[in-house]
Amino acid sequence: MKRIGILSVAALMIGAQCLPAFATPAAPSATAIVGADGTLVGGNGVASAARTATGVYTVTFTAADVPTACAYTASIGTQALVPPRIGLVNVGAGDTAGTIRVYTYDNHVQAADRPFQVYVAC
Repeated sequence: MKRIGILSVAALMIGAQCLPAFATPAAPSATAIVGADGTLVGGNGVASAARTATGVYTVTFTAADVPTACAYTASIGTQALVPPRIGLVNVGAGDTAGTIRVYTYDNHVQAADRPFQVYVAC
């Protein structure tokens, strides 16, 4: 019994030495918190946000290279402690430099106005 315990501890120690060190995550290059009505609630490195149609938003960043030189993602939700209604979100490059287009949907995959957050890493 003791031999199995010692071997298990030795295997754990060897395995721990093989794991890569954890890196501290870098701060985001830009963020945006946008209300369902297109109001820019907060963020950094973001110039404006606008709702252009039901469930369609344009977010403009202060750096023109955001869509082409960076990775970005979006999720349904706001800063508020109130959980958002169920929904889906897609994001892609916008029509002009420094913009992205965000599309939000309800749980039936119909275009719907939903609050969202955008995270950009360059």
